[in-house]
Amino acid sequence: MHPTRSTVILGVALAASLAVNAIALWPTEKPAARRGPPPSRAVEAPKAKPSASPAEELRKCEDRLKARQAKDALRSLAEALRVSRDGASGKARGKDDLDDLRCRIAEQQMRDRWREKKKETLADVRKSLSNAEEQERNAASEARRFADSLDSSAADRERLAERYRPVRIARMAEIAAAIGAEPVDYGAATEAVKGLWVDEDRLIGEIYGAAAAERFAADADEGRLTVLSIISAMSGGPLPDSVF
Repeated sequence: MHPTRSTVILGVALAASLAVNAIALWPTEKPAARRGPPPSRAVEAPKAKPSASPAEELRKCEDRLKARQAKDALRSLAEALRVSRDGASGKARGKDDLDDLRCRIAEQQMRDRWREKKKETLADVRKSLSNAEEQERNAASEARRFADSLDSSAADRERLAERYRPVRIARMAEIAAAIGAEPVDYGAATEAVKGLWVDEDRLIGEIYGAAAAERFAADADEGRLTVLSIISAMSGGPLPDSVF
């Protein structure tokens, strides 16, 4: 069956992100401040200047597939070219088929490239997670980043930093155990990553209120899906359609 619209969109977004030479699953340094936090990660992705951002690719692919999400898109390129010659309506349908095909190709390329980079990526993540000092820095950096994205008083910042550190350190230990296993326990790693995000949302709600927690989670949703999709691509599993 043809992948769902959200799955194909994520495939295109991740394919665009591969213009970066190396990316890992969680950050090591504080990224540039912005409104709304990206997801918690442990290895920083290097910056690049792609011709189109993942968000732009998401919008383009979503526009193309919106009207076709309930239809079977498993047509071949030859069929797409054939219908494109059958008048005005046929041309529109043919273009849609070609766009769908490009989305499927982008998804497969993303999967292939992440499988190729799996050994290198796992080595980087294991090294990061085994460095206690780096994990302490990351916990403090993430707490500051979250506070910067919210309407934080000095007291709120202090409470968030104090309460977030033990939560993150514990979840990173779970992730390290799963990633360090032979073979890698991708299921356990995924559950630990999701657990960290649940903990983050809960802490934000307890300190800043339910409305702030809802905005926080919504702003992080795309980045969190990207992390889950990378894990899925490396493990050979299906791409996710939602975070939870």
